[in-house]
Amino acid sequence: MRRARSISRSTTTLPLATCRPKRWRRRSNRSGTIGFLGQIDERLEQLLIQRLATERPDVAIVLAGPVKAGTDLSSLLALPNVYSTGKVPHAELPGLYKVLDVGLVPYVQSDLTRACNPLKAYEYLAADLPVVATALAGLN
Repeated sequence: MRRARSISRSTTTLPLATCRPKRWRRRSNRSGTIGFLGQIDERLEQLLIQRLATERPDVAIVLAGPVKAGTDLSSLLALPNVYSTGKVPHAELPGLYKVLDVGLVPYVQSDLTRACNPLKAYEYLAADLPVVATALAGLN
């Protein structure tokens, strides 16, 4: 893998387009892959993901990131098209972004999420992914 290259004091280029770790591959029996990359905790709207997985069984849904203690994903992981990777090393994120078709920001509506501006939406956009998000004031 190529390293980041500094081109000025304030600008660094990252070789995202050249990273393709072999670990991440598209699932051939699915018509698309939707992903959430980040901390999996109480902010995640599990009912929305469950509905999406049920209504679109042809689409793989990847939840990539550490799962906060006490967060129960059993109902999601019981679905045949929902996958959890656990924590993903930063060096492998570009390869994972490459297999995604859509970046997902499925947050519940709460005081916490109403006040947030989720960086992951901008990370998805930087990876040239369309973003689907719940209504968050920070994204308006």
